[in-house]
Amino acid sequence: MDSEPTLRCNILACRRPVTAIAVITSCSHVFCEPCAVAAFSAVLRCPACETLLPSPDDITLASLDPSEAYKSAVLAGLPPTVIHDIAGRALGFWTYQLSQECAYLALMGSQSESRAVDAAAAASRRTEAAIEEQQVLYAKIRALEVDRDAERRRTAHLGEQLAQKSAQLAAMQLQLDAVRRRPSVLLQQQQQQQQQQQQQHLQHQQQQPPPWPIIAATAPMDPPSSRMRHPFPPAAVALPTPLSIHRLPHPVAPPPQRRHSHHRRRSTRAKSG
Repeated sequence: MDSEPTLRCNILACRRPVTAIAVITSCSHVFCEPCAVAAFSAVLRCPACETLLPSPDDITLASLDPSEAYKSAVLAGLPPTVIHDIAGRALGFWTYQLSQECAYLALMGSQSESRAVDAAAAASRRTEAAIEEQQVLYAKIRALEVDRDAERRRTAHLGEQLAQKSAQLAAMQLQLDAVRRRPSVLLQQQQQQQQQQQQQHLQHQQQQPPPWPIIAATAPMDPPSSRMRHPFPPAAVALPTPLSIHRLPHPVAPPPQRRHSHHRRRSTRAKSG
């Protein structure tokens, strides 16, 4: 039984193996029970070849694994010619089913081959497209590498320029700081010069003699016979010290001297005479 061929439902959408009970038509087609019920419930027409099956004997429900008693009684009593005719038709049914199965398998094989050829062609086209795309990508990669090298050189050049500009900026910053500090330095120098000039002026004033001779407090007084007398009494003369003289910004001129009254009267008489 294992080496014998297996019947399959002749509906292409089903194609399930039929091993126990089969629905066989007079046009040599076989169907599984569910497909037969669905196909023959509406109209008695073969779903495989569209042949009308009006007779009750055109559709037979057969057991593919009959019992020994059935085998002994099914053809018993029939003439040999009828038995031979039935056996020939049964063998023709199997020949037709096997030829249809081979044709279906050949069709499936050719379709599979065509699909394989199409798949191989599509794969070849995809392979060629992938190779072309790979070449394009390689060209882009080479162009990007060239751009990368150019950008690296440009970046290095810009780095050198940046270093030079930074050094120039630092030098200019130092110059600017020196220029900013220069007024304060000049001011300090001017202040130092003014201080030196003031010190020199003070030293010069200390080295110069007093503007008039210093009269001692014990100097003798003018004789009584002198017509001129000192403007201040000797005891009332305040003699400046050298320190107080240097502190005066300008020398103080002595007050004008007074003449005696008798001298004024004599001059008056001379004018009147």
